[in-house]
Amino acid sequence: AANLSGFLAPLKGGMQITGSSCTTHSFKSDFKASYQNLYAPGDGTVEFRQTYSTRNHKLTSYGSWVRWTSTDGKTVVIMAHLSSFNGVSLRYTSNYGYPCSSSKVASRTVTLGTKKVAKGELIGVSGSSGNSSAPHCHIEVTQNGTSKNPATFFTQWN
Repeated sequence: AANLSGFLAPLKGGMQITGSSCTTHSFKSDFKASYQNLYAPGDGTVEFRQTYSTRNHKLTSYGSWVRWTSTDGKTVVIMAHLSSFNGVSLRYTSNYGYPCSSSKVASRTVTLGTKKVAKGELIGVSGSSGNSSAPHCHIEVTQNGTSKNPATFFTQWN
């Protein structure tokens, strides 16, 4: 069945899933994306963020990532492991993946910038920052507080 969400897929040319996890309350999917442009799914606001270790300032977790929120505030899309942002400078430019650590080192997320975007506007480039072993794009979607399956949520580009 064709998706009618009205939100564009962040990746052009189809979204090939490479991995996913689903719990009772959330869907999280990884998509094949070797340094590909990422686009705003709709009109809204993008927060450009980085998560890093407080001990060594290496990017951890999602690394460089964006949180896009629709204009009405009802839909949120997280895109993680980016290599660059469009219009916002990275604080830490290391693009390497770092393995998850069981140590008690804290992670901190900082917002480097926020801007309004239009549907289809370039917002960044996928990569392999944070806890990532290869370039890809991790995507999570929440609508009205409910997790949606990113693999079936978006309208594909024509």
